[in-house]
Amino acid sequence: MKFKHILLTMDMLLLDECGQLSAQQFATLDIILRNLRDTPLPFGGVLLIGTLDHAQLGPISGLPFLLSSHIVTDFTLIKLEHSVRAARDANLQEIQHITRMSPYDLRKDPKKRDYFRKLVKENFNFCDSFSSDEISPNHVKVSHKRKQALEAQDDLVDITKKALEQRNINYYVKHAGDFDKPHAALGGPKKTKSEATKRLLDKNLREPRRLIFYPGALFEATQNTDEYVNSQLMLMLRLPSEEDLRQGNPIQLLKAKPGRAIPKEIFTWEEPGADAQQRYEAMGWEPVQVKCTDMTNSMSAYGVTASRIQYPLRPLGTSTVNKTMGATLKAPIAIEVKGNNRPWEQGLVVVELSRNEECSSVWIVCDSPDEAVDLLLDAMCRPTQWTRMIEAIVNKVAISLESETSERPRDTALSIAELYPWRVSDFALPTSNSGFVYLLMSTVCPNQYYVGQADNLSKRIDEHNQGKVIGRGAKFTNFHHYIPWSVCAYIQNLGHMTVYERRRLENDWQRLNQLSRKRGGLLLEHLLENGEQVVYEYNQGNRDTPERFINMVKTIHPLQELTVQEKDNLEKRGLTLDVKSEECRDQIGKRRRLA
Repeated sequence: MKFKHILLTMDMLLLDECGQLSAQQFATLDIILRNLRDTPLPFGGVLLIGTLDHAQLGPISGLPFLLSSHIVTDFTLIKLEHSVRAARDANLQEIQHITRMSPYDLRKDPKKRDYFRKLVKENFNFCDSFSSDEISPNHVKVSHKRKQALEAQDDLVDITKKALEQRNINYYVKHAGDFDKPHAALGGPKKTKSEATKRLLDKNLREPRRLIFYPGALFEATQNTDEYVNSQLMLMLRLPSEEDLRQGNPIQLLKAKPGRAIPKEIFTWEEPGADAQQRYEAMGWEPVQVKCTDMTNSMSAYGVTASRIQYPLRPLGTSTVNKTMGATLKAPIAIEVKGNNRPWEQGLVVVELSRNEECSSVWIVCDSPDEAVDLLLDAMCRPTQWTRMIEAIVNKVAISLESETSERPRDTALSIAELYPWRVSDFALPTSNSGFVYLLMSTVCPNQYYVGQADNLSKRIDEHNQGKVIGRGAKFTNFHHYIPWSVCAYIQNLGHMTVYERRRLENDWQRLNQLSRKRGGLLLEHLLENGEQVVYEYNQGNRDTPERFINMVKTIHPLQELTVQEKDNLEKRGLTLDVKSEECRDQIGKRRRLA
């Protein structure tokens, strides 16, 4: 009931890093809010404000967030041009700008690649392994795969022990108590000897099997309590007694205040001085008592409930690229780029090189700097199947606040038939009630077209194909010898318009079509060009209010145009790319008939 009350009464919802949501999850949010609040308005009338970096890693499963039909239908997209995190380091800003370039553009620009090599080699730090003396235990060691991160976390304890012994620094290793209990068993949980159970706890709980304590150790909280919050930095200045640690008694640490700078001495091997407590408290660090977890720190799987008793801390030392996404790391970062631990896509490079505030805080662990930079560039130049479509959405739909004029270029239409990597029939039509003006073509009689407007495009197309359209101008679409109708294009982002304003766009489109017919025939490419002209003229008349700009989506390709896939296939076969050539038209026609 508490959550229901929140959903019913909230006016605004802020979504940070919403790019990690899939298009399907976003559609589910819309369905929940519309049904719960009993309104046809998108997202139940809630104002949604989200931030994302389209070049970063997307959702694990499902379509990318920007491919949601709600994005270009119900939202205004605004480009953010500069990195606030790297505002004080011009070189890091330039490096991050290059990592976010289109892979297709970067492939064709050897000067930009050479400039990237120069910037990285001159400004980042390089070493050959995580055990290097230049890297302290308080560096964040980042791996590209979870398995490698877990192995590095376990190795970190042994590496730290060896380094502390060489420097004669006292330490203590706290081993976790792992317990399990089968669901059907009587009695309480017992200490487990099963390695499979321990691996399961490693995977599902944030507390590690072993924690190493020493003066100057930096940790991250793994739970929320009344005294501290999850992921808050905690510093140990004095090593507690061995008895207290063995018994799991509360220990005293200092917690960092969010937003405060962290002294760089923490990231070295220097022991805290006698006046360290006083100095850190003066900088805003606060003493806090950390208690060991109990049996409630558990998880259930495969018929077993397993628990881990350990201090709710984890060393800052190891992480994966995915876990660092969205975080501003105050600690230096060490990224391994060699062997099997290398980035395999652009998003990984974008994330790992944008977590810090300056270049001096970035370390690359590699066999040689030249090889590491080449591996980074190789990943940056490797597009995914969604790259072209996402870039088109950002470039053609998003508003740039830094542009000298709000005038939209003439070519703003999104060509789904060209950009969508799967069949066009798999592309979902918008289900929003924000209003559309659309173009239909009869699949039985391709010379029959219809331009109309509706609140909900998806429902309206169903009515056309069921022959149930009511309205004097649309009656001829009910004739069964024209059904089914296919959507060729639609104008969207019309949520600010009334029905009469949408009809004005519809009439303008029909008027241009009639002029084209009088000039000597009406082909599909003419209809699409007329729709783009309507969008362009409307946006020209609303240059002072760019948030009211509208856009057009094309879901079909005239034979006069080549899709990206067709160009690639023709190039591979050594055929001419001239669409007017008979050989080229035969190949395209054959492909489209089969599709």
